[in-house]
Amino acid sequence: MLRISNNGANIDENIAEEFYDALTVGINFIAFDNDAGSLSEELFWQKTKAWKNSSVIGKWLPAKDFTNKQNINFCLYKNREMVQLCNSNLMINNCSKLISIISNSYTLSTGDLIFTGTQVNIGELLPGDKLEAFIEDDSQLEFEIINSSQ
Repeated sequence: MLRISNNGANIDENIAEEFYDALTVGINFIAFDNDAGSLSEELFWQKTKAWKNSSVIGKWLPAKDFTNKQNINFCLYKNREMVQLCNSNLMINNCSKLISIISNSYTLSTGDLIFTGTQVNIGELLPGDKLEAFIEDDSQLEFEIINSSQ
């Protein structure tokens, strides 16, 4: 996940690193209901990803502290069991390319966040599940899933 630090549009990939100052791990939850038809609906992503408290983010780390942004390890534990182990070099588009692509359609503003995505999902979460996310060996995010009616 990237934090945009400068406003910009149509950003060239070669200078895209100048447009973010920090990175972290984050989770953007998906709410699937029992309606199988929702997967084919035109507004699928809006209905499943745009709800109150649907995302959490970890502690921000200065981007300048990462000398090789193409080789950053990150992982996620669910109930103390690793469910994701990824590396930034496995991304389809690197951070600079993502910024360039996005800025061709949208003007980026200071403070915008870009979720870069991951290669795998962790599956269903239930109340009581505990999640912890790391960049390299450092925990950046830790919380417990609670019942939404609480």
